[in-house]
This record gives sequence, C-alpha cells and structure tokens, in this order.
Amino acid sequence: MSTDSVQVLAKMMRILDCFTPDQPRLTVAEIRRATDLPTTTTARLVKTLVDHDLLRRSGDQYSIGLRSLSWTAAATAGSELLEAVGPVLTELRDLSGETSGAYVRRGNSRVAVAVELSQRSVVYQARVGQVMPMHAGAAGKVFMAFDDDVLRTAVAQEGPDAGGALAELASLHAELDSIRTQGWAYTQSEREVGLNSMAVPVRDASGLVIATLAVGGPSFRLTPEVAERIGPEMALTGARLSRRLGWREPAAPNHRSLGAR
Repeated sequence: MSTDSVQVLAKMMRILDCFTPDQPRLTVAEIRRATDLPTTTTARLVKTLVDHDLLRRSGDQYSIGLRSLSWTAAATAGSELLEAVGPVLTELRDLSGETSGAYVRRGNSRVAVAVELSQRSVVYQARVGQVMPMHAGAAGKVFMAFDDDVLRTAVAQEGPDAGGALAELASLHAELDSIRTQGWAYTQSEREVGLNSMAVPVRDASGLVIATLAVGGPSFRLTPEVAERIGPEMALTGARLSRRLGWREPAAPNHRSLGAR
C-alpha cells in the first residue's frame, strides 16, 4: 500500500471516529471541525464513504452506514475478549452489586465494549459504545498506570494548570504507583459527582494491558471501605481473564541466598 493510500485511510478513520452514541448524526461542517481536515478533503472523503455504504446520508446529516454492521458482527464473533468477558462481568456485578463493564482504548479515549447493568434500583446507566475520557474515572486511571503513552496524552490534554501543576502531577504519579502495586484502582466523583468507580487491568499474551474491567455505582454504596474489601478480588478476576487470553504471570523471584544452598 502506498503512502498516499495509507494517509487517505487514516483520514477516513478520523471521519468515522467522529460518530459516537452521543453524536450519531453529523453534518459535513461538524465533521470538518472535529477532524480539522480541509473542507474539500472532508467533502470528498464523506462522499466516498457514502458510496461504499460506510456512511449514510439523510438530508444534510450523515450517520454510520449499514455495511459496518457486518463488520461489527464479525468482530464480536472473532474477539476472544468479548467472548470471554460476559461471565466475568456478571461475576463482578454480583461481587459489587454495581454495574460492571469492559473498556478498550480508542485513540485518546476509552470505549465500553460490554456492560452488565446492576439489578438495583439506583444504578450507573453504562452502555455499550459509550466513549469516555482517559483522565477521569478508575478505568482510565488503570490505562494511564500501565501505558506511558496514555499517561502522556491524558496529561497533555487535561493536565493541571500552571498554578498547581507540580503538586497535582506528583499526586497523580503517586496514585498510579499505588494502582500498579495493588492491582486495582478506585476513584470518587471524578467523572460525575456522586459516581464512584473501580477498575482492574486485562492483559494479552504479551503482557500488554488491552482492556479494563470496571464497576461503577453511587458514592453512598461504592465507598472506600467497600473498595478495600472487593478490590483484591477484582484484581484476581482480572488476572484470571488475562490468563485465559494467554497471559502468564511472571514467576516470583527466588530470594534464597547463595549460602542457603
């Protein structure tokens, strides 16, 4: 594939990434502003996407085309993560009593790929396809803790202002160190007042954190005391799913001294 073809493909992906469950319909002008592509380039690529049924036009608005549904079905059927995560989310929902979900990275954001709603009356209403920031919430903090690229991007986009930058960055790094040590994250009212969350990493065979498992619920139920109680069990659940995906936890070092032989 030529360099020009790769660049065109990348621009098309930027256009398709503009569409979310919160913004399912966009005009060409809105797409241009979101992608920062030239007007003529945006119009040409949008027309190409419509011609190939990747976008659908209704008046002056566009939405994701029906052709993508076949890819969605194929991705769902072929994804080992999605195949394995269903029972795990049910387990986490029952452990915590709260809504559970699985998140993967998409660019500088995270997106929910599976959700199990709490059976209680007052619940966190998560949904599949929901796009959320990395810098707020336990799931984002886990990605930041185990991926330096995510951390740099999150700090650059939503970093503290100059007045308290050093102190806030020091606090953030201390929090991420704690997440790496204990294996789980807990946040309070970061994304929404009154909504607390917990999350653990999911690794692939190479050890890369490819997803997070999270639970979210009202602050009066998902308290720090509850987090301390269920955090270790959540970490074990994430490790079990990671092992199913091929990850092998490094063996503990042998601390015997030479003289003990």
